[in-house]
Amino acid sequence: MATVCYLLGAGASAQCIPVVNGMAKDIQALSKDLPIHFDVNLSQASTKKKQENLVFIRKSLLNLKQICESHYSIDTYAKKLYLTDKDHFHKLKLDLSMYFSLRQIMTPPDNRYDNFFSSIMTSAYTLPPRINIISWNYDFQLERAFLEFKPTADIHDCRSILGVVSPQNCESFVDYYSKFNVIKLNGSALVKTKDFEGFLFRKFTKVKSKIVQEIADNYINILASKLDYECELKFAWENEAYEPLFKLSEPSLSKISVLVIIGYSFPFFNREVDSMLLNKMKSLQKIYIQDPNPDGIKETLGEFFDLTSRHKQSPEVIFKTNLNQFVFPKELDITS
Repeated sequence: MATVCYLLGAGASAQCIPVVNGMAKDIQALSKDLPIHFDVNLSQASTKKKQENLVFIRKSLLNLKQICESHYSIDTYAKKLYLTDKDHFHKLKLDLSMYFSLRQIMTPPDNRYDNFFSSIMTSAYTLPPRINIISWNYDFQLERAFLEFKPTADIHDCRSILGVVSPQNCESFVDYYSKFNVIKLNGSALVKTKDFEGFLFRKFTKVKSKIVQEIADNYINILASKLDYECELKFAWENEAYEPLFKLSEPSLSKISVLVIIGYSFPFFNREVDSMLLNKMKSLQKIYIQDPNPDGIKETLGEFFDLTSRHKQSPEVIFKTNLNQFVFPKELDITS
């Protein structure tokens, strides 16, 4: 019976959140759409506070847009700040958390996640233990899709059921890898202050404008109050907790025989962590690459396997270019 691991990159959420080269354009569009969700007319604001908050949020978004346009990628700019200006580095992560939160509330979720859960669940709330998910994404697409199968509006309840773990909280999990689980290598767009911890909103409601304004209020209050804050969102080069995470997960990672790579191109910034991760998959026999341009990903994977000696023979690689739904490899056995 195969143990299947899904490795998710930005392309896995592309129907909701743009990949890096589309961020600037998307931020511009989001800023333009914000007044609808604030229930504010720009010429005749219903309240002065709402008007001020809207202006503040749009200014922050447009600044983020300019950053995206002025640098090769947001990761490039983040690394520059990490080395030269820690205060602005932390502010950038808060801005990104605000943007990702707003975009995922204002846009329907990527429906491939909904199809994924519908396909692998054998009964209500039962998730197959032989599936692991490893994600480089900060988003909450998995959590939001799973809400449709769980009678709760609380996103943190869904994270608990899904077994979401990051390098920052891996020590709190016991017997973690005997069940369905999600590793978020870069954490999530969570924010922690003295009085607040979580996403910039708590519960999903059918009224989007209420959540949008909650996100805006929390973001503005954190900055206006000059509160000390920390974002769980991390970049690969700043995270010192990968070693404990991989040590904890090694018994499970060593059993993975099938790896499904969806929308992930193995960027240089993540290379060291990816090498550590693949090095733990000692039983890997087959790799599915789901991407519109899989050849370059296969070439990069070849470099990883050439750098290690754990495989007597490289795994078989299979291309999947149909992006309508996530790959379900023939080895997948959801009843085990």
